[in-house]
Order: sequence, then structure tokens, then C-alpha cells
Amino acid sequence: MRLVRADGGAIKLKYLCRQMQTDKEKIIKLIEPLLWDTTVTPEQAYHEFIKEGNNSVKHDLYIKLLNFYPWRKIRKSIPMERWGELLNDKVIIGLFPRQHRQTYFYVKRVLLG
Repeated sequence: MRLVRADGGAIKLKYLCRQMQTDKEKIIKLIEPLLWDTTVTPEQAYHEFIKEGNNSVKHDLYIKLLNFYPWRKIRKSIPMERWGELLNDKVIIGLFPRQHRQTYFYVKRVLLG
């Protein structure tokens, strides 16, 4: 089965499935070290992470991601469509120390306007 891209090229479904699996593995590998203090498994966290809308697991995960990893690693791992959720005010206010908050408010202002 083939899908057609907007520019007229074709994408094989097999490639898309492989890419989605790679992305899932990459995200699970990214969030697994952050779950040491919770009862949530990496698989459960991944499913909460990809769900639309806000929930407490995703909110806590976003705070931990921003506190634990450098921005360049987060930027490469999290799709741009999620940056609005990742950089919302409630998440940024949960960061520690205060200078970290100021840095991410600046990042939000530059990237999201």
C-alpha cells in the first residue's frame, strides 16, 4: 500500500509504520529515566503522552523533561506540534530553579510568539 504526499511523491506504509515504531522507542527511552519516583510504567506514560488534551501525568512528564534534559535534546525528540503544550505557563511555573523558568519563558516567547 502506498500513500501519496502533498508534493506528489509516494510514501510506503511499511516505512511509516517503522518510523512510528522508532519514534515510540525514542520517546519511551527519553521518558523512562524520569519515572523513577512514580508507579507509572514507561508504556503507560507513553500512552498518556501521545493522548490529546491535558492530564496530570503529561503535565508532570513535561515538567520533568524540561528540568532533566537540555532543550536541544527535547527539541529533537518532541514534535513541533507539541511545543505549545510543553511550553505552557503551568508547566513552566513548575520548573526549578527560578532561572530555569525565566529561560523557558524566553524560549516560549521566541518560538511561539
